[in-house]
This record gives sequence, structure tokens and C-alpha cells, in this order.
Amino acid sequence: MGSKPAFAALALSVISLVVASLLFIDMESLKSAQHGLGTTVSRLSNELESLKLSLKELGRGLDEAKRSINALTTRLTNLSRSMTELGKDLEKRIQSVRSYADELASRLEKNANAIARLSKSITKINTTYSLAIAALTKALNYTISAERLLNQRVASLSLSIENNSAHIKKLTTETEKLRREIEAMNRRMELMNSSLTEIRKNLITKLTGLETSISIVDKRYFYASKSYLTKLLESVVKERIVAELALRLGLEGNLTQRAIKVFTFIENNLAYCHDPYAPIVLVNGSIYIAKDLIELPNETIARGCGDCEDLALLAYALLAATKRPGESFYLIFVAWKHSKIAHAAVLAIDRIHHIALILDPAGNWLNGIEAWITMFVENTTGASYIIGLWPLDLSNYTKVWLERDSFAQLTYEDLASGKNMLKPRIHLYSPYTLVAAWLKAWGKPVKRIDVYGVGVHKTFRTELDFAAWIQSQLYS
Repeated sequence: MGSKPAFAALALSVISLVVASLLFIDMESLKSAQHGLGTTVSRLSNELESLKLSLKELGRGLDEAKRSINALTTRLTNLSRSMTELGKDLEKRIQSVRSYADELASRLEKNANAIARLSKSITKINTTYSLAIAALTKALNYTISAERLLNQRVASLSLSIENNSAHIKKLTTETEKLRREIEAMNRRMELMNSSLTEIRKNLITKLTGLETSISIVDKRYFYASKSYLTKLLESVVKERIVAELALRLGLEGNLTQRAIKVFTFIENNLAYCHDPYAPIVLVNGSIYIAKDLIELPNETIARGCGDCEDLALLAYALLAATKRPGESFYLIFVAWKHSKIAHAAVLAIDRIHHIALILDPAGNWLNGIEAWITMFVENTTGASYIIGLWPLDLSNYTKVWLERDSFAQLTYEDLASGKNMLKPRIHLYSPYTLVAAWLKAWGKPVKRIDVYGVGVHKTFRTELDFAAWIQSQLYS
């Protein structure tokens, strides 16, 4: 509140005013006032002591002091009226009043320290209240800002809900329209299925009757015709689609590099499928139902699949169309023992560098490596698995989808070491090791091997004879 001298000066000023006012009060009234004032000061001291113990008691004490002061003010007003009437008698008692004032000043001096400590406590309380009020004000402002932001979001959400409601209504209308269209399509499909069933019945009846009149005059495989295969091998390298595809694949460099690119393209972009049944009208007018055809490269690419001879012919065409000096290419046809099914692959020879390759697209084999569509799968428990898929078992669209969305990728396995590779590295075997490794991958005994090239046809009864012929070609 203030220092002791300042408080003493203030007290003396108050005392002087009181003395001046009480000059006209008679001694009895003054004693009565002194007694009342002493009682009030004593009560105020008790209340101040109580305020030290509790803030709540301090508040109540202050209220009591205020009421006492108001009562004292009222009584002083009444005393002022009495002092006006008793002014003359007051002069006689000034000395006694001064004595009393000195005594009162002494008492007030004693209570100054207590009042100062009380003032410090009140100051601390005010500071605490101020800090609390400032914190509450800051929190209130933050709450108001948050409420405004929330109101804005609620308004935005309400607008979004209104827009979505309109969109949902529109979608509901379109969905209902699509549902009606689907129902109509289903009805049409039912009619089409009924018609298709009738057509199938009629077709089966006609084919049953037709089979009795068909004269199957030639059950030989297509590759039994030497002249046909020679013309075929000469013509496929001139196909426009072959030249365009070779350019797109960038078939440049040595034989090994080109063979790897062709092998990778076929495994990654084509699938294995059987030949379609084809009715062929023979010269005598009868019909031959061909079950084993050879498709041209453009037909294989258009279908997106082919069987062993179709895929082998495509590989042959791509390599022969980009032929380098000293290179020769052949179609290999293998007849297995104890089986009516034959198999086709490609033999590539580089006489300058003494390299022999066997590219077997349908067998997924190129000089000791296989291609795989490798998938990395994780189940719901977090366990990871690696799954290898046979490339030719998947359609082109499936493989593109798996690789594009990073579900799988084309990898290569070295059959000799069992290691997986992201980039293929093939083995350059000797002819005997090459033929043995290729036939080992099939695990079937050989009955006969036919080799066809432009103007070339060789037949071998054993794999050793076939390997010896390759050896002779490498150094011819």
C-alpha cells in the first residue's frame, strides 16, 4: 500500500480533521464516540487477522468493515450536527482531545505494520486474480475463435450435404435407369441363350451327320510336308508385322542379345493356347477337320497366343529377319516316345562365334534359363510369400496388369544353380551339353528329331546324332 511515514502523515491528517470536527462535541459524547471507534478498530483488527487465514474470510471481513464504515459515516454525520451546537464547549476540551488524539495516533502506529502486511497480501491476491483473469480471457478468446471456425465448418458441411443429397438423388435416378436397362438386357440374354441352345442342338445334329460323310484322307502332321515348310520358312521372314515387331523390340546386336529379347517378348506378351479346329475342303470334295495347324506370325500376334509350333515359328521369323553373317536358324520338331504329341522349338547357330542356342518358347527354356512371373504376396497375418507363375499360362492383359500395378514382375531362373535373376544371363553350352540340358528339362525319351531350315531337312533318331550335327555346323 504505502510506507510507514506516508501512512503516519495520512493518519495525522485524519486525526486533525477528526479533532477539528470534534471540537464542538462534549466530553460525554466524545467518550461515547471514542468507545465506539475503539470497538470498531478492535473488530477491524480481528477481522484482519481472520483475513490472513482465508481469502473468503478476508472478503467477508472487508464487507463487514465497509458496513461498519458506512455506519460510522452516518454517526459522524449525526455528530457533526451535534458539534455545531457544542462548538463553544469543545474549545475547553481541546487539550484533552489532543491527548486522546496522541494516544490514538500511537495505537494507529502500532497497527501500521499489520495493515502494511495486509496490503502486501491483498496486492499478491490482486496479482494472482489478474493473471487468472488474463488466462481465462485468453482461453475464452480461443474458445470463441474455435467456435467460429466450427460454425464455418458446420456451414460448409451443411452445404456439402445439400450438394451430396442432390447428387445422390441424381445417382439414384441413374441407378434405377441402369437397373431397368440391366433387366432388359438380362431378358435379351435369356432369349439369346435360348436361341444359342437351339443353334447348338441343330449344329450338333448337323455335325453328327457330317462326320459320317467326311473322308479323312491325310492324318499326317503338317510338318511332314517338306516343300510346305520350306516355303513357309522363306515367307514368314518377309511379313510386315515381323519387320515392325523386330524394329519395335530393337533386335540389334549379336545372336545372344537378340535371342534374349525375343524370348522375353514371347514369355511376357503371349500365352499358350491350342489350335482351333478348322474344316478344310479337299480336292475330292470331302472335308478334313484339321486339329493341328500352324499359324503365321501375324495370326499368332493377333490371337495373342499359340501352341508350340506357332510360338517357335514367331521366334524363328524374328531372328531370321534380323539375320547376321554366319548365322543360321532352324525349326526343331521332336517326337516323344510313347506319345502321339510332338513339340517344336528353334535352333540358332552362329558359325563365326561358334555359339549354339535352343530357344523353346512353349517350354519356357533358353539355354538353361526359365522365365517366371514372380508375385510377392502378403496375407492378413503379415506373412510374405513368393509365388512363381508360368508366363504362358497367363494372358497378355493379365501380365500387363500385374506388372503395371507392381503386383508381379518377370524374373529368370538359372536351372543349373537355382538362382533367380532380374536380367537373364544364358549359358553358352557345347552342342552335347546344350541338347542334353534341353531334353532334361522335358524329361521325356526322344523318338525322333526333325530339323527344318530353308532348303534343309535332317532327321535324327538319337540326341547324340542331333548334337553331333550341331557341332559340325558350328565349324563348317
